[in-house]
Amino acid sequence: MNKWLLGLVLLLSYGCVGIGNLAGVQVKAYEGPDKPVSELALLLGGPLEVQGLGYVTLAEVDNKVYGNELKGYPDQLLVTPGKHQVKIKCMLGMDYGFLLLDVEVKANSRYRLSCQRALGNTATAQIKELNAADQS
Repeated sequence: MNKWLLGLVLLLSYGCVGIGNLAGVQVKAYEGPDKPVSELALLLGGPLEVQGLGYVTLAEVDNKVYGNELKGYPDQLLVTPGKHQVKIKCMLGMDYGFLLLDVEVKANSRYRLSCQRALGNTATAQIKELNAADQS
């Protein structure tokens, strides 16, 4: 009985504040039929380079939610070129929060979204276009 309860607690805590089972999954974040990758932009979350125990997932694009707190959010979204509002989940150590970014992206481009701790109990978010030499 105690092992079952411990397993349930671990499972619930993993889904609520962890990365979830959508990490590494590329999700289509636009309406309509599939498009060639060359006509889309790829938004990337993932592990944070400078913060150590940090991770970014992508919760919403233009008010449409992708995932949830239980199963997690994806760390890769394919979007159409243009302006979008993106909500990211920023996890820094044991703390997490959601941040909104207004972004403008180009077709056939990749963008890394990241966050970092700021003054007090706050965080800031950034977006960086990756060139062909960038592997992250």
